[in-house]
Amino acid sequence: MRSLKIVSGVVPVLLLLAGPSFAQQGSPTPAPATPAASAQPAASVAPAPSLGNRLGYRASKLVGSDVLDPAGATIGKIDDIIIRPAETSPDVVLSVGTGSGAHLVLVRYEDLLVANNKITLTGVAKDSLSALPNFSYSP
Repeated sequence: MRSLKIVSGVVPVLLLLAGPSFAQQGSPTPAPATPAASAQPAASVAPAPSLGNRLGYRASKLVGSDVLDPAGATIGKIDDIIIRPAETSPDVVLSVGTGSGAHLVLVRYEDLLVANNKITLTGVAKDSLSALPNFSYSP
């Protein structure tokens, strides 16, 4: 009789303890949804136009290259390429002259002809470059 009382007292306690675990065995409750990356507003950046079969020139490969005049004589080297926000075409900083007479000048990229692994500054004589104002990187 005593074991019946123990069993009858233990069974309800076990059922109470096991009840919540039986209730949780159904379908799992989905986790709260976190905003997906696609839920953020789309960026307003337009993709660059396809170059198709035309290849451009990497600025890193142009910098340091010799620049020739139309006759084929070296007139300087590309020191840097400057991209200004409101312009559609970059400017090119050329190092012209040698030794203590060397200075930097700014020319338009459109005035360069890149072909056959040569860069030619069209329509400009070497002497006229020395007449251009010195370019300075500081404002």
